[in-house]
Amino acid sequence: MIDLMKKTLLTGIGFACMTREKIEQFAKTLAEQSDVSEKEGKKMVDELLQKHDEAKEDLDKRVKGIVSSIMEKMNLATKADISRLEKLIKESETKAGVK
Repeated sequence: MIDLMKKTLLTGIGFACMTREKIEQFAKTLAEQSDVSEKEGKKMVDELLQKHDEAKEDLDKRVKGIVSSIMEKMNLATKADISRLEKLIKESETKAGVK
């Protein structure tokens, strides 16, 4: 069961990493080999492109989540933390009359 889940995930990652051009080319080749009509081929291309976009979005979310988790565990400052500190420094400099 775990192997199936791994293979499915890796397939999804591979699919998400494919370029739109390669997906269109793959779908056209598949349509030609399976002898489907032009309308059915177009529908298949559209469906594959939609699945590609969904897989890529899902992969992006997962990667961002993993990176955020790692940064949190490493206790690294985020961009928001740095911006907040810069704002506090500027406010302190203004109050102190320092330019």
